[in-house]
Amino acid sequence: MSYLPGATFIAELGMSQEFHPSIQTFRTWNFADQLPGQTGAPLSARQAANVMQDLAEAMKLNPNLKVQLNAGYFDLATPFFQGVYEMQHLPIPQSLVGNIEFRFYDSGHMVYAKESSLKQLHDNVADFIRRTSHPE
Repeated sequence: MSYLPGATFIAELGMSQEFHPSIQTFRTWNFADQLPGQTGAPLSARQAANVMQDLAEAMKLNPNLKVQLNAGYFDLATPFFQGVYEMQHLPIPQSLVGNIEFRFYDSGHMVYAKESSLKQLHDNVADFIRRTSHPE
């Protein structure tokens, strides 16, 4: 069974439509994250990965760094407004807040699974890359 819009094309290339990882990534993955400047062990080895502090540090180190958050309105895997909330509460100077932009789609978690949203996502990301590839 295929979940990809281009599955017929993929099949014509003789490629498998199912992904079978050759390694057991999640059995050995270390989810522990340390904040910049943090010493010692994280609070919990099973804590959820949160890279917001890392993103804030990267934006402060490179004030030309731009960020585009893309989200589906009907996302049942990630709370819809969580990404916006996290971005609006990054510990960054006010001068960097304008480096973050948001794009929303009439879709769920996998924005690319709905063809009209996939086209919008493509166009938005392509535009973002064009606008941000050459710093002012």
